[in-house]
Amino acid sequence: MNFNIKKYYWFLLLLFLSIGCEDEINTDESSETQFSVTFDIGNNDRVLDIEQTNDNGYIILLNNESNSPIHTGSYFLLKIDQYGIQEQLVELDTTIYNGYSEVGQINDGSYIVKGFYQTGEAPDNWEGNVLRINSDFTSQTQNSETLYGKFNSEGYASLLSESSFNWDTFTVITNYKLSRVLWTGDTLWVSDDILPEIMTLDSNFSTINSVTENLNVTTLTDDGGLILRGDSNGSLHLAKINSEGNVEWVKIIENGSYEEVNVDGNAFIFDHIEQTFDGGYIIAGCNLMKLSSQGEFEWINKNPIEVDDIIDTDFDVRQMNDGGYLLGGYYPKNDLENGVPYIIKTDNLGNVLSRVDFTDFLSPTRFEVIDDGGYIFSASYDPGNGNKDVVIIKFDSDGYMLELDN
Repeated sequence: MNFNIKKYYWFLLLLFLSIGCEDEINTDESSETQFSVTFDIGNNDRVLDIEQTNDNGYIILLNNESNSPIHTGSYFLLKIDQYGIQEQLVELDTTIYNGYSEVGQINDGSYIVKGFYQTGEAPDNWEGNVLRINSDFTSQTQNSETLYGKFNSEGYASLLSESSFNWDTFTVITNYKLSRVLWTGDTLWVSDDILPEIMTLDSNFSTINSVTENLNVTTLTDDGGLILRGDSNGSLHLAKINSEGNVEWVKIIENGSYEEVNVDGNAFIFDHIEQTFDGGYIIAGCNLMKLSSQGEFEWINKNPIEVDDIIDTDFDVRQMNDGGYLLGGYYPKNDLENGVPYIIKTDNLGNVLSRVDFTDFLSPTRFEVIDDGGYIFSASYDPGNGNKDVVIIKFDSDGYMLELDN
């Protein structure tokens, strides 16, 4: 394995980004970067997930696709400290799972990685999709938890479906068992079949989109509950589940529900949802929409990245400490060779304040807002030798983009 690490301090990064980035909307303020580090593990390196750790450092899930005949490649966990200095690098066991998609640190200091199998390659009667790595990275253990929902440092949401066929009506019946479970193994609450409870509040709630029947946990909420999403093809069906596992409210946003939400004949194109400081929700896809804590519509920015083809956009969203939002994505989303990663800062109403296009960087990109109010950003890039490395950049707590001299 060829592994090299190079560290550049902020003044070198400024020189690097001044060549590779375009600041389309300048602001009166600028920020220096805390660190920028690059990693060369193999060919086609990329960051799949990045999270802040208990010691203010970062845990990073990396993948390279250079040495696998089935294109899953090798997977690594990289731990860096708050200054970007490498502390640990461990290769994940792909004999347990084909690959891994998410990482996080839990309350006991160990790490949870969400695994997956390639289609048709899952073993019979397999239990769980969680790999647990201890805090000193010396052991990797398969756990029995099944993550089909979201997880955080305390626990996770489990949403399991079981289908049966009703011969009297010739229909498929799907039951959804929903629960909140702590990493200690304690169960906070269980609902044996959540969908009938949702339908009691609003019989128009649907889990069926144009492709399949689908119910997802989209986010865990601060009160110990969660948000479930049903249909999102031309409409948005959301249900709030409270800390006792009961349905608190159901909202359906569709064509005609809110005039402001209708974009080119479609309602909202959904992708990401995050809870906001006021208890409401910020929702991103091709638009940026804000809901109240009770799911009531507040505002929408129909095209925050300001491009002509809104259908060809896709971005993730996080709320900053000042109440505004960070949008991160890749435009156009379907052009991995020529598309450009970007970071946009908006105010608390979704109005664009600044934007940086990282024109030398490649998909995929990942970013997270961190405890000091700044954010950490990662992307792949080609250093000019045909290889793809990854760069991880930490911006400081003023929350503004770099103001660059082009």
